[in-house]
Amino acid sequence: MSVLGQLAVAGLALAIAAGAGADAPPDGRLLYNAKCASCHGRTGKARPDLAKKNTPNLNDPAWQKEATDDEIRDVIAKGVGSSAMKAFSPELKAEEIAAVVKYVRTLAPAK
Repeated sequence: MSVLGQLAVAGLALAIAAGAGADAPPDGRLLYNAKCASCHGRTGKARPDLAKKNTPNLNDPAWQKEATDDEIRDVIAKGVGSSAMKAFSPELKAEEIAAVVKYVRTLAPAK
């Protein structure tokens, strides 16, 4: 096979591999780090200035126990009007929000 043919086959393989990733479920950790960590911290501990304004520590055992998945999903989707928490539903799909909720649950301290 010619070099040009080999390049075409390699390009096709890369295109197929890239397309296969499109069906992969959203990565909640990556989405959280991109959209949430700037305020809630990578470990779930809110920035001190925002914690003073009632931004929750997502790694707090009491918060984890009290907050339901539906409540977390609603806050991510709709935001909180009187706070810095904006609505992410315009930019995140429902399955992406669900992936973030699932990841937020991993921030709970080990028992």
